Amino acid sequence: MLACSTAAMTRRYGGCMFGTRRPVTLQSVLVLAALIACLAPVPIGASRPTKGLDDFSVRTWNENDGLFASRITAIEQDADGYLWLGTDVGLVKFDGVRFVPVTQIGDISLPTAPVPTLLSTKDGSLWISTVGRVGLVRWRNGVATQYGPEQGLDESYAMTLLEDRTGVMWTGTRAGLFRFDQKRWHAVENIPGLTGNGVIALHESADGRLWASTTDAVFRRDSGSASFVQVDTLGVASNAWQDFSEDADGGIWISDFTEGFRRVGEKPHRPTRSGWGVQLLHDSRRNLWVATRADGLWRVRGGEVDVITRKDGLATDAVQCVFEDREGNIWVGTQAGLQRLTPHRVTLVTDILIARSVVKTKDGSIWIGNAKGLTRFAPGGRRHYGKQDGLPGKVVLTLHVDREDMLWVATELGVVRFTGNGFSPVVVASDKDKRRVFSLAHISDNLWLRDNQLELLRTSDDGRVRPLTPVPEDFQHDVAALSSDRDGNLWLGRTEGRLGVLRAGTRFERHDLPIGTIRAIRQADDGTIWIGGDVGLTRVRDGRMESIGAEHGLPSQVKSIEDDGKDVLWVGFGSGIARIEKAEIDRALGDDGYRMHYRLFNTADGAAGIPVADGGLTAVRANDGRLWFATSAGVTVIDPAAIGPPRAPAPAVVEAVSADGRPQMKPAQGLMLPARVSHVQFLFSALTMTDSLRVEFLYRLDGVDRDWVPAGTIRQASYANLGPGQYTFRVKASNGDGVWGEPEVLAFGVEPTFYQTGWFYGFLALGAFSLVYVTWRLNARRVRTQFALVLAERIRMSRAIHDTLLQGFAGLALQLDDLAHGEMAPGATRERLRGIRRRVEEYIRDARQSIWDLRSPVLERRSFPDALREVGARAIADRPVALDVNVKGAPQPFQPVVEQQLLLICQEALTNAVRHGAPQRVDVELEYGKSQVSVRVSDDGRGFDPLEKVTGHYGVISMRERAAQVRGQLTIASQPGKGTRVETVVPVS
Repeated sequence: MLACSTAAMTRRYGGCMFGTRRPVTLQSVLVLAALIACLAPVPIGASRPTKGLDDFSVRTWNENDGLFASRITAIEQDADGYLWLGTDVGLVKFDGVRFVPVTQIGDISLPTAPVPTLLSTKDGSLWISTVGRVGLVRWRNGVATQYGPEQGLDESYAMTLLEDRTGVMWTGTRAGLFRFDQKRWHAVENIPGLTGNGVIALHESADGRLWASTTDAVFRRDSGSASFVQVDTLGVASNAWQDFSEDADGGIWISDFTEGFRRVGEKPHRPTRSGWGVQLLHDSRRNLWVATRADGLWRVRGGEVDVITRKDGLATDAVQCVFEDREGNIWVGTQAGLQRLTPHRVTLVTDILIARSVVKTKDGSIWIGNAKGLTRFAPGGRRHYGKQDGLPGKVVLTLHVDREDMLWVATELGVVRFTGNGFSPVVVASDKDKRRVFSLAHISDNLWLRDNQLELLRTSDDGRVRPLTPVPEDFQHDVAALSSDRDGNLWLGRTEGRLGVLRAGTRFERHDLPIGTIRAIRQADDGTIWIGGDVGLTRVRDGRMESIGAEHGLPSQVKSIEDDGKDVLWVGFGSGIARIEKAEIDRALGDDGYRMHYRLFNTADGAAGIPVADGGLTAVRANDGRLWFATSAGVTVIDPAAIGPPRAPAPAVVEAVSADGRPQMKPAQGLMLPARVSHVQFLFSALTMTDSLRVEFLYRLDGVDRDWVPAGTIRQASYANLGPGQYTFRVKASNGDGVWGEPEVLAFGVEPTFYQTGWFYGFLALGAFSLVYVTWRLNARRVRTQFALVLAERIRMSRAIHDTLLQGFAGLALQLDDLAHGEMAPGATRERLRGIRRRVEEYIRDARQSIWDLRSPVLERRSFPDALREVGARAIADRPVALDVNVKGAPQPFQPVVEQQLLLICQEALTNAVRHGAPQRVDVELEYGKSQVSVRVSDDGRGFDPLEKVTGHYGVISMRERAAQVRGQLTIASQPGKGTRVETVVPVS
């Protein structure tokens, strides 16, 4: 901050103005020295000292957020990290997002009554003071213990609580001071002025002294002493509210009814302030906070009192309590709700309206184009340029600094240059269609422009329009981002991740990037080009383009990119500004499953809104190393060296489990849910009090979920129809910086119903086995009965055939034998009769064998090819017909039923050929293949018409049926006078 006012510096860039010469006096020398101090170089962006809540982000909760519409009287944080609020109508538990009224602590029902004080102790206990019959309650490890007159206290309520360094508990009530011995409370007696008087405040100082305040005096007990001595008198005291606090130097301060606060034992000679102080807090940043009943919240630094009231963002001027949590947040309890003050980790500049572009010139100046013109932060101070300074318009849309350090400024009325002497005449004027320039780049003597309709334009330095011939027609439209690098290349970003590069004004390159619409293009100090899109980030280095996205944990909507020169990339996203170490990016590029760690800064950290992107440069690094970002509510300045350590990941905790809408159950390890539960819901949270809405969750139910399930910011998980058995539920949280904490683990089970137990399954298995066995026995009996019937029928048929047909054939064979051996038969006739007799005898043998097993006896004695030859010879007999049986391929065995049916088909085909075709030659061809066998019977007889219907003959039908039984195909080819061919093809395995 300059020693002189910012307003004075704004009037004339460069400092104060001198008038006419006057005699040099001591006064003028002092004035001159002050003015020189005004002009002394200071860091860019230095601003006036913060006042009020300027360096805090403020969040307010009230009855609209689930909080009681009541005064908050006490705030405490327990060992787990929950915030507990005492109000005039009861106790409230807060996890940073949800307020839960607490009406039951263990077995104790809490009344709808004031809770004046709370205390969390080193052993994990939470002490709760209530007004009424319940009195003082200790909540520890899920067990609530009540203390009242039977345990040594009086019938009033505890107005203050204290745990000393030895772990001893103290409390003050209207009846005096009490000490706890882990079993009973004991009154502190025989202290004049203290015993019997109401004790309303207690404190132990760093030196071991114990301090106690009544309504009219302050007492102290030195370390090692057993007695209290009076050390101060209260002229006008509150009858209920008093508080101590200790500064970093060991000074003890007390709240005051008239002056707000004062040091114990010291009284000012004359009052310099007025206010009813009720509670004090010295925080970790050496601030003293004073809660007053009607004069707001006071912040004391370096002896200066800064009074914060409603006009500064306070919910009300009636403040009851103030508290600092473990993360450094300041909590303010009022009659109008609860407020959280989060210290800024970044600096915001909110008096710049709608910042659109940020650039830097070589002199170290930071230039910000905004809705009110052009603002310059120079080493000598800050100056604003408007139309009165030669700017053609009042709104600066984008800025660009070329390689010659020339500043180009685009306004709603045209584009101009800025030199040390001021602004040039308009170079490129806005046309009649009201097209505005939102991005520009100057390379050599070419000015490349992108307007609000995403159209590309090229002009000379003096504004003459030039053709876009170096750029293909499709890259002359829908241009979302435009930039130039130090080598004079033009980079164009389009929708859908399409990137164009014009090399040295001649050669054009196209690239498709998996990052969505390109919003930002930035060259780092090492020459690397970083390209940001809606869904990812691309690095261009050494001719390689590599991208990362949401699968690596990267937030969406890249708006701005800047390199801090120390191997860290700062990226403005739609959710905030992220600090990403380049080593994390390298790791993500080498591992598709890696999720990056980063730090995210948003409004909770003091950022002036979220980053913006209008096509121009919106982030820049100043010479002092600080980073300037154009954001939605002004400008955000980040000093990488002053952001502090990263916040630890918020620990996840399972708060409750509900089953089928039943009352929520405490999530104890080994919890058993009732049988036949159809819907189970887990409620969880993350115990961080800083920007809790940014916390995200992952959960998994072992045995059900294959991987972690992202819940986002939702704080519950549901499962349906869980079977009986043991389960493990896991949940972990991230503080929004990409760092995940250790998972919280809950082991639970679901009780089985009687029909889901092991003994029931055993009974079912035994019953099933018995049923199968009985069914098998019955089926076996039925099969045996059927087999006996079939066997009896076969015996009957064989006997009947033997006694009739076969006996007749046998007699015929004997008669033929007699005729063959008789003297009356000529020699030729005798031989023929003998042949007929042999065939009749063979028919008899075939009939007998077929009756028993329905198989050809020929196959019993010979291989299939030999059987074919025998069947062919038998069919031709003594006829003058030539027979040729040919076998192709290596013979292989196959199922007997296939051999049987093929043999019978061939027999039928041969018989038909000999009887009806009068052939001179019959060819039988057997061919073995890898997956099929085929048999072809061909003759050169008279042939026939296959389409002609013949009645009384079933040979062809029989052959087709036999082929179908073995999944084969029968084909008959014949023409009258040209013979016949019968082919059967059967698949074999």
